[in-house]
Amino acid sequence: ANPSAIHLSGKKASASLRESSEKILKVFNLSETHSIFFHSGASEGINTIVKGMSHSLDLKGQKLNFFYSSIDHAAVLELKPFLEFYGHNVYECNVDKNGYLDLISLEGKVKSCPPGTALINFTYVHNEIGTVFPLEKLDRLKDETGAFIHIDAVQAPGKVQFWDRLPSKVDFYTLSSHKFGGLKGVGFTLVSKMAPTFQPLVNGGGQQLGFRSGTINTTGITSTLLALNDLKESYDYLEADAAINYLKGKIRDKLRGVGEIIADSALNKNTNTIFFIMNGKDSNSLLMAFDLAGMDVGVGSACSSGISKPNSVLLNLGYSSEEALSGLRLSFEHDLTKSNAVIYWDKIEPVLDKLVQPIK
Repeated sequence: ANPSAIHLSGKKASASLRESSEKILKVFNLSETHSIFFHSGASEGINTIVKGMSHSLDLKGQKLNFFYSSIDHAAVLELKPFLEFYGHNVYECNVDKNGYLDLISLEGKVKSCPPGTALINFTYVHNEIGTVFPLEKLDRLKDETGAFIHIDAVQAPGKVQFWDRLPSKVDFYTLSSHKFGGLKGVGFTLVSKMAPTFQPLVNGGGQQLGFRSGTINTTGITSTLLALNDLKESYDYLEADAAINYLKGKIRDKLRGVGEIIADSALNKNTNTIFFIMNGKDSNSLLMAFDLAGMDVGVGSACSSGISKPNSVLLNLGYSSEEALSGLRLSFEHDLTKSNAVIYWDKIEPVLDKLVQPIK
């Protein structure tokens, strides 16, 4: 039933929704400090926070100062023309070869903004290169700058060690359910009770405390909670980390002199992604080779697949246009084991052997 209805079935659905919301907040240890609203997925959630804050500041006669990384998700990058059209200030920050921002430089830029107008987006776990941003550094950044912070945490659950321990000082976290086993078309944003108000992206009946109107996807939300509970039971970080490092070691040796694993020297990486380039090979030919061997691989973000052009993430990491055309991503399950990794390598190795042979 519709959880907004006041008949008995609606009340039961509403109680189920309320229970799911409370339990999801507890999963992330944020039940005391944050609220939650559900939406269609992270792209909508990100747009809601950024556009909503810009609209709220407009109503006060102020402008948003929005900071983000040059390798953030397209849902963040594509906000630039929208915000600038309405006179807001947008700052794209460069990263080093491992995908890390210069936080000292960022702090200085944010401090120059009028109080209450700065919003910073961070990607917790990068969807392509697997670099993990150190969330523990954000408390100091907030204390020093007073900026509001949004975390794109889509790739975190079941892919980093303490994915369910999120710092309570952060204003917003956005996630997508299908990234950890829930249904597609549903996601959620965790909102600090100390966060600034923002105008909703979707207006209507005022559901979900006015954060997002529209009939609530009760089934999708139930799937979200079930998937999170399953993840807490099944994710073994040490096992998955050992397995992914086994595969990285094998691939690193095979690519020696003919390619490299991207962000291989990053201080912290996730446990399910390996992104590499091969000199003189283009992504589509690499993909086809794996496809013929019965393996589904990626050549960039799944949200921008089918576009044959240099990978923008690689370009922003400092790679050449030619190198940026040769990226390939292997993504594995959250409960990856060493025994499965050995099986996968038996399938991957012959493909790489053919690809690394010199061109005659």
